[in-house]
Amino acid sequence: MTVSASSPIERRILHWQNSPLPATTAWLLEQHAAAGDLDLSGSVLVVPTVRAGHRLLELLLEAADQGNRVFTPPEILTIGQLPEVLYRPSRPLASPLVESLAWVRALQETPTEQLREFTRLIPPSDDTAGWRGLANLLATWHRELASHNLMFEDVLDTGDRLDIFQEHARWEALGEVQRRYLDILNRQEVWDRQSARLVALKNQECRTDRKLYLIGLVDLAPVFREMLAQVASQVTALVFADPDRPERFDELGCLQPAAWQDVVVDICDEQILVADQPADQARLVVDALAELQGQFATDDITVTVPDTGLISHIGRGLAAEGIRTRDEAGSTIGNTRPYVLLELLAGWLESESFEAFAELVRHPDLYQWLVSRTGDQEWLGQLDHYQNNRLPVHVSSDPSGMNFAGLDRRGQPRYDRLAAAWRELVELVQTVRSRPGEPDQSGQPLDRWALPWRQILVVIYRDTVLDTGRPEDRRTIRASQAIVRSLIEIEQVGDLTPDNVPGVDAIYWALERCRQETVADPFEAEAISLAGWLDSPWDDTPVALLTCVNEGLIPSSENSSLFLPNTIRSSLGLLDNQRRFARDAWAISLILHSRQHVRFITGRRDDDGQPLLPSRLLLTGTVEQIARRSQRLFSNNLSIPAPVTGDQQRPRRQQLVIPRPHPSAEPHSRMRVTDFRSYLMCPYRFYLTRILGLERLTDDLDELNAAQFGSLLHDVLEQFGRSACRDSEDPEEIAASLENGLQELARERYGPEPTRLERKRWLAAQRAAPAPPTDPEA
Repeated sequence: MTVSASSPIERRILHWQNSPLPATTAWLLEQHAAAGDLDLSGSVLVVPTVRAGHRLLELLLEAADQGNRVFTPPEILTIGQLPEVLYRPSRPLASPLVESLAWVRALQETPTEQLREFTRLIPPSDDTAGWRGLANLLATWHRELASHNLMFEDVLDTGDRLDIFQEHARWEALGEVQRRYLDILNRQEVWDRQSARLVALKNQECRTDRKLYLIGLVDLAPVFREMLAQVASQVTALVFADPDRPERFDELGCLQPAAWQDVVVDICDEQILVADQPADQARLVVDALAELQGQFATDDITVTVPDTGLISHIGRGLAAEGIRTRDEAGSTIGNTRPYVLLELLAGWLESESFEAFAELVRHPDLYQWLVSRTGDQEWLGQLDHYQNNRLPVHVSSDPSGMNFAGLDRRGQPRYDRLAAAWRELVELVQTVRSRPGEPDQSGQPLDRWALPWRQILVVIYRDTVLDTGRPEDRRTIRASQAIVRSLIEIEQVGDLTPDNVPGVDAIYWALERCRQETVADPFEAEAISLAGWLDSPWDDTPVALLTCVNEGLIPSSENSSLFLPNTIRSSLGLLDNQRRFARDAWAISLILHSRQHVRFITGRRDDDGQPLLPSRLLLTGTVEQIARRSQRLFSNNLSIPAPVTGDQQRPRRQQLVIPRPHPSAEPHSRMRVTDFRSYLMCPYRFYLTRILGLERLTDDLDELNAAQFGSLLHDVLEQFGRSACRDSEDPEEIAASLENGLQELARERYGPEPTRLERKRWLAAQRAAPAPPTDPEA
């Protein structure tokens, strides 16, 4: 059925003193009370977040069970999934990978002079990563503009009407690239998802015979609004707000941004807590929980963490108090062990640096695999010795490219175990290693790399026992499945497969496709939920503790976008700072009215020690209220108490096993002269170093330490004393002999290239030195 745009959309305002999702459940039950059973099969519930959809389904199931009603569930979607329910594309939709490849080809087919209009750094033809990064940037702009029924040329037309617009040539060139991109997809007989929606909208193709319920969608892009207008008679918008202020919302239940700019957020002073460092915010969460005095169960509490970087601080702070947490947003695939492993592996293959190698082999899964292959755990200790003694710059992935020769004091091979682990790793990566001078391996069509990378993943995890009940194992399984799907997608890209792609670039293509997918933690009844900011209004827990209530996060803002600054965004009708402020002001107001207990925690500094501003939403009200609150927010008085000391200090569990002298140990009968001083300074450290032989090792030394430097000089002088020049009286001959001896020993021990630090110093000296005169004969 087709519905005219003039059909009315039903708007229902539900009082925000009730939690939105339970209120939605009660309203749906009321609408279907006369039907007996709860049959929602003819309905589509459009929710703001995936988590809100899951929770709404749980509530509907519980309500049906309590009422002994047969429940037929609805289809529950987010707004991004709705358009393809309302129309049927006349062509297959391109996958995200195909879209990305099409953007890359469109850029590479663009003349250089046009590319220079919007980027100064044009990647070399073989720099796949550079072209991919540029393509992703254009794809992001394309998606956002298309969601507002705009193309790149519309930015040009709108900008030309503004006095401040000076980007005509830039957007003209971008428009040409966009046209090439769409032409490429057209030749592949697939459609770009955003363009397909615009065509359906233009041709009035949106239809549905099901009821659409919009659940708290307070900010909709124009494309979604116009699609819903074509099926308006089937749409009901549920709005959670103050029934006395309906003018703050339009007919679709979306916010009227101007009506929210001067809103007074009714926050009491005692609800605001001020912390200094991120770790202090975690302590304030603990204090806020103690304030509840056990009135609420742990699953009645939600801690909102808008800054994902703070989740680890909150989790550790609560874990130290014996409180379990559950990250509701879950982990992104990009933070899982298989993803990080492949990323590190690609990084080593790309750079062959010692830093990359040392980080790679410390990955827990690869470490365990290497231990299982070599039957030995001591190779990692040899790696540290090797770094301390050789200060290597490179670790080759070429089977013939490394020499781990060297004898210890007993005349035994010093790095034999390290060499064995290295050989196992080199053998593992041979199928994906780019080999200069060998065209069959240095570059292949993209789709040919998918199988070798899948085989590497299988080899590493083949004998690993994983339990789906353990969160970490669950993440590993889901991440492996997502990566394999991406690699299979690479095999199916068809004519858009780039030629001459290195193996490293192939895995980067695959990893990029699944980086932002999430793996949710399993439900724990006795755990406190850690939720993101966009999810927080939809929680139905009675207690809400909001952290990171700082400017830039709540509300978010964007003023310095390179190509789409806030002024241009406002003129185009894109999401701008005014709409962001209105959205977050409504969200905080909803939380305040629908929860029993709310606390707002604002920080003074971020993880890097940079100062933070409190949110503007904490500074609303009368001039007197704002002044009083400003004094508190910017004063030196913090909400967090000083750490307890002395007998009040809570004991922490110590997991380090402290070495203790064994009663039956043999007496130490011999001591060097310098040992007396060491023993008198600290007998226990003497025991650790001289008796047990413990030593400090690191894998990040950048230069010789004092002992290594002294040993090197000693060996040079010893070599000179055994040479034919030892009896020479010629200063220049002696100096040349010493210099040559130093160079030979340094090259033998530390390789032909300078260390990282020396290389940095050399480059800095070269940049600081005056440029030599140009020699036309050179």
